[in-house]
Amino acid sequence: MDKIAHEVRTQEWFGIIQACNASGQPKRQWCEENGVSVRKFFYWQKKIREQLYNEVKKKENAMVPVPCTEAFQLPPAFAEIAATKVPVGTDGSFQADAVIMVGGVSIQLSNTATKELLDRISGALSHAV
Repeated sequence: MDKIAHEVRTQEWFGIIQACNASGQPKRQWCEENGVSVRKFFYWQKKIREQLYNEVKKKENAMVPVPCTEAFQLPPAFAEIAATKVPVGTDGSFQADAVIMVGGVSIQLSNTATKELLDRISGALSHAV
């Protein structure tokens, strides 16, 4: 069977299998009532399941990131961030205007944070994540 004919037959049987499954009837009973060979039904069901399984596995393998080994891991890097004056509330506690949460780390910022500070934080976070 050539490739195009196989694809056409696969689509045809896929529709038959979907109709059977949607009926809620036992497969053998549905096949008998609809003039479908039980042997061919189960043959094509197996073929289509295998094909779908292989397609899913290919997609999973293409999407799975390759874990880093020690040889490819970058050493930890540290970025110096200059301290700025911290705005405090009337009770002496820090009053955050914005909070950035990445993983288990929380960074609290005030509106007085400079562009340079935000750029450094952004750069440090891009290497950490």
